[in-house]
Amino acid sequence: MVAFRSRARGIAALRPLITPEEAAALDTDVQARYGLSADQLMEQAAAGMLRALEDMGLVAYGTLPGGCSRQGKPDGLAIGHPAIVALCGKGNNAGDALALLRMAAFRGAAGLYAIVPPDLEGAASLRALEAKAAGVILLEHPHGDAKALVHGASLVLDAVTGTGLNGSLREPLYGIAALAAHAKGRVVAIDLPSGMQKRYERGKPEPELVEAERSLCVAPLKTSLYYPGYRPSAGAISAVDGVFPRPSAAPSMSAQACLLEAADLGALLPRLGPDCHKGSRGAVGIHAGSVGGLGAALIAARSSSAAGAGSVTLMLSDELYPLAATALSAQMIRPRSLGPGRRLDALLAGPGLGRDEQAGALVEELWRGELALVLDADALRLLNRAEPRPLGAQLVLTPHPGEFAALACLAAGIDPADTQAAQEIERRRRYDTEAILRELCAAYGAVIVLKDSVSWIGSPDGRLSVWDGRSPALATAGSGDALAGVLAALLGRGAEAYDAARAAVIAHGLAGRELARHEGFFDASALPSALSPLLYKEALRG
Repeated sequence: MVAFRSRARGIAALRPLITPEEAAALDTDVQARYGLSADQLMEQAAAGMLRALEDMGLVAYGTLPGGCSRQGKPDGLAIGHPAIVALCGKGNNAGDALALLRMAAFRGAAGLYAIVPPDLEGAASLRALEAKAAGVILLEHPHGDAKALVHGASLVLDAVTGTGLNGSLREPLYGIAALAAHAKGRVVAIDLPSGMQKRYERGKPEPELVEAERSLCVAPLKTSLYYPGYRPSAGAISAVDGVFPRPSAAPSMSAQACLLEAADLGALLPRLGPDCHKGSRGAVGIHAGSVGGLGAALIAARSSSAAGAGSVTLMLSDELYPLAATALSAQMIRPRSLGPGRRLDALLAGPGLGRDEQAGALVEELWRGELALVLDADALRLLNRAEPRPLGAQLVLTPHPGEFAALACLAAGIDPADTQAAQEIERRRRYDTEAILRELCAAYGAVIVLKDSVSWIGSPDGRLSVWDGRSPALATAGSGDALAGVLAALLGRGAEAYDAARAAVIAHGLAGRELARHEGFFDASALPSALSPLLYKEALRG
């Protein structure tokens, strides 16, 4: 695993995410390094998944569903009363599920079924023989009772395909996976929901996915679980640990992506010493606001203060200044023509800025400057080039999906109004997230925060981080302006751009969750007050 370094706090050991290719290499390395067989690793995975299902109360022992004997054989019915039905493909996911059913049978579970393709092979074939000997009923696809069986099951295991799928599902796997749509009980995916493809292919139809309530995934988790196009199908994601060694014990594993968690926030924040003063906490300048867009500017300014900036100066157009001069108390407001009035440590441009000629000239001027810069909202639409800043100063871009498409078009020399090109970029964003984000980070020489229900943060050096937010209450006007304000403050306080972006995303997500827990839907103007105690507490730790 790559250790992700924060200049502020040293080293933060974050949960790695790996690609299918990295997963295959890890499997091979662990077998060779520790003398383990593929069957032993499969047993470990199945045992961990069964424990997870038991902990969730989805596997019962000691009681028999009506119409089914302890051996799981039907008593006079075409089918018994199913407790668990596994939908199996030909590969290792099917092997995991069949081993799981055999273990459950050994512990006294009944009503265990598996629907399998006619040409099982390799490990899946061996696990099928073992499961059948343990009393699990195997039905070969197609089977006339399959739909009724799935419909009546309390738990359906989706184990049709895994990380090796190239292209769309084909028969007989397509037909087996389609049975999951008939489930009235719980649907749990084994490692990945079926239909997730190993790699994106241009021009291919959208993948058809099994919709799981939960996915039981062998750790390290796979990056593709968090692609925007795939994430909704995975449901709640549970990591099954202990199959592979921890990263420190697997030297060959080199993960370039990681999953951000609440506990990571403190290690990514700049230090806050007890003797610091206003000047040492950084001065942030914000170019924002326009007629009709003043609220965005105010939220960004207040959020910068909430994130610990020593001073915040909001610079507005001269025309807007008289209307907003008294809108803030702790933050300074100045007409743009007079400049910031002090030395600044970081700049933010974009929230509510507008897209007129004046705003375009401002973004061009800031681009040529040497201060750390965050470009958000309107400022992203005003960029006229895709290249690193001339002086090499830190740059962070914070696009939502539409703005991301425009940036990608600019980088490719394509008119953003080209609908077909924009649609292709959107498909890549959804199903090829890692590759397209790395391309844009390199093209702009920027840290990019791709905002969505799951946010991806990329660095020009190829590192990626994921925040699995999925907080619908944060999907409100002004939410992104608060995030941009926090990010600018952390840059001003001395954080390196990639760490600042990751910390800002975590803090923003946690504040949104807390507000939603207590208030339900909320106005984004509430975010600064929620962010402040969280960031202060974490900054003092360590």
